[in-house]
Amino acid sequence: MKLITQRVLRGSRSLLLTGLFVLPATGLCGNGTVPVSIHEVNYSGDDFSYVVEDLLDSTNKGGGESIGPYETGGTMCCYSLPQTWRPGIQIKVQAVHSARLSPDKAGPDIAETKIVEVPEYVDGKAGELWVVRAVDGSLSVVSSDFRPDHAKWPGAVFGV
Repeated sequence: MKLITQRVLRGSRSLLLTGLFVLPATGLCGNGTVPVSIHEVNYSGDDFSYVVEDLLDSTNKGGGESIGPYETGGTMCCYSLPQTWRPGIQIKVQAVHSARLSPDKAGPDIAETKIVEVPEYVDGKAGELWVVRAVDGSLSVVSSDFRPDHAKWPGAVFGV
């Protein structure tokens, strides 16, 4: 019994030591990045869907949800952003939109790919990634834990 207890204790110590080195890294995706959720906001009158992709790592991508006119989408998982913002962070946004021909009928799909720059993080911290389709159809991204209806939202607001 004493031998079993000693092995368990030794194994527990090894597990504890491993945890001290591995657990701090689990919050990071590697190389100074953090996982964030992806959202979207559509200020246009068109149906819209998208996929975001890291220009430097094609395995870092997400999205695909379809959003109706003047809507926000749900929460998609996951994208990795650099933990610390720096100028020049770029994301490829592959989007498809369909102009509304009438309230119940969308027109043909129009695909576009844009390279957009991530603006400076709010409060210096990487937040959730928001893909924004503006009224004029232009695409941008925002990194923020605040929703578009919050006073600290750093992106454009429809009608303002």
